[in-house]
Amino acid sequence: MLFRKALFISAAIALGVAIVLAVGSWQLEQDLRFIYILWIGAVACAYWYLDIHRPSLRRQRLKDHVLERAGSPANELVFTNGQSGDFTPAGAIWLMQTGVAVGLDPKGQLARYVQLNPLRDELWIDNVFGLEMAPQIVILDTPMRNLANSLRKMFGRPLKKMAVLRLSNGADQIVDFKIYPGHIAKARELVRQIDIRRSNLTPNAS
Repeated sequence: MLFRKALFISAAIALGVAIVLAVGSWQLEQDLRFIYILWIGAVACAYWYLDIHRPSLRRQRLKDHVLERAGSPANELVFTNGQSGDFTPAGAIWLMQTGVAVGLDPKGQLARYVQLNPLRDELWIDNVFGLEMAPQIVILDTPMRNLANSLRKMFGRPLKKMAVLRLSNGADQIVDFKIYPGHIAKARELVRQIDIRRSNLTPNAS
């Protein structure tokens, strides 16, 4: 999005300079030239608002809605194993996957996965599941897979890393979720609360 805005601004400036340079050779009245330049500016502003600004605001509202939904409590849930209970989240985090947020309930050992429809601006998945399917939950800093890191590795430079929420059953089933940079600290705190709760439950289970 930032690259797109920069590209558009650069193109608009270049167009403006070209118009100013060309106006001097036009056989038009000064008022008509001024009106033409205003028209070009109005078109550019309308394009920026309709194609960049308004969609950006809509995406932000949808993101806020998904985060709020993932971090909202849910009562009288019935799970696939026949058990029932409530979902009382301690917080929700935003993931790098398209339109995905995860709410975590350390006390109930539950998670809520909420995702937007990738094709339409509406909720697609809203599911609460038990964290017993993932005995191992950790936050890992793993190297990013991109061209920049490949060049860094080639020249022996430190690799840029990203935070990942890893759910694992201890065998070969592992699911990694890339965490949005602004939510890494919250994710670490939620996983810490899950670990504390599990350590407190362990003596009772033995």
